Amino acid sequence: MDVTRRQLVALGAAGAAGAIVGKVATSESPAAAETQLGGIHIYSLLKGTSPAPFNGFPYSVMFAVWGADNALNGMGWGATIEGGDPVQSYLGAGMFPCVFTAQGSVDGDVVKLKATQIFTGTRHDQGTPWLVEANLTTGFVHGVEVNAEMGTEIVFDGKGVVVRI
Repeated sequence: MDVTRRQLVALGAAGAAGAIVGKVATSESPAAAETQLGGIHIYSLLKGTSPAPFNGFPYSVMFAVWGADNALNGMGWGATIEGGDPVQSYLGAGMFPCVFTAQGSVDGDVVKLKATQIFTGTRHDQGTPWLVEANLTTGFVHGVEVNAEMGTEIVFDGKGVVVRI
């Protein structure tokens, strides 16, 4: 069964994962060995791992990139999480919404993206780069927000949906 982009959006993250379970390329599959032309969808709830003040800080990200494996381009969004632990989400999702541009490539089972925050809820974060690595086999996502102006790198890790679409 092929899933179109429109169907993926209509299904949402949870439904899309179930609908395209058979579409995940692994390192053992012939599809993973050759350059693909198509899309990759990444969704994950990340938790801050460093520096210490961000340990456990919840941040949800989604990226959709398209093109050849060596020339992916697309967009994404990110936001803090409403609800749950009030200490971890004390500022609420309305405080840190972000829209990203993203470009990158696939190296084996790892999708490597360089993203830039083109819109954020906090003006000083606009233009801040992110480095994202997402594993097609394990679903592990690693993100680093690099704010050179403030001299910070905030590291986020989590597991989510990382699939070819």
